[in-house]
Amino acid sequence: SLYRPLMKASLIEAIRTAYHEFVHAIIDDRQEPHNAAFQKHEARIESILDALQSEIKHDFRALNIEL
Repeated sequence: SLYRPLMKASLIEAIRTAYHEFVHAIIDDRQEPHNAAFQKHEARIESILDALQSEIKHDFRALNIEL
């Protein structure tokens, strides 16, 4: 489940949490939660988090939306 206060507190945590839930959906790890395949795919976002945050902030500024 999503912990909304954490997601509101940090854009990075919001991205990380949404991606975490997305990986659960694509891996379908209900029988073995957080298995090796899940961990491999979840780790992939870490290297692009800063760039992704910058792009989101840029897009929001262009739309005059304050984060």
